[in-house]
Amino acid sequence: MAAALREASFEVCGALSDGAISWMCPLRYIEKRALPALEHGARDAGVQTPPLVAHVPIALDVSRGEAHDRARSLLAMYARVPNYQRMFRDAGYDVSDGYGDDLLDDLVLCGSVEEVSAGLRRWHDAGVEVMAQPLIEPGDAAGLAATFGALRRAAQP
Repeated sequence: MAAALREASFEVCGALSDGAISWMCPLRYIEKRALPALEHGARDAGVQTPPLVAHVPIALDVSRGEAHDRARSLLAMYARVPNYQRMFRDAGYDVSDGYGDDLLDDLVLCGSVEEVSAGLRRWHDAGVEVMAQPLIEPGDAAGLAATFGALRRAAQP
């Protein structure tokens, strides 16, 4: 598998890799840009479209406002990196003044186990495999354990 951010890298992954892994790509970008590019690359190479695995920031049992504050703090640098700025712009988001609530609603899953589970289903229904990225402070072992415990419970039928 290979990391991908912009459409050209998703096309290369479609043609040459066993899958693509995204980071910080909102669902709108995944659906409108990344998946079609992955499929295009695979089609041109005459191979089956590989999976796309998306890192999805998750803030469990916190309010939308707190989740957005965490994202703005922990993920701030990406709004200043030109490649990420272009990706966000391609998704329809302007990050010149930082992350807006609309972008964070499309990128971060937050709330109760049920709300996060519903969000995970949206990503899955779009054709994406999710790699949960707990939105916690570095070294917060209790928060990490609680997040993955809740995700494990949410995944059980």
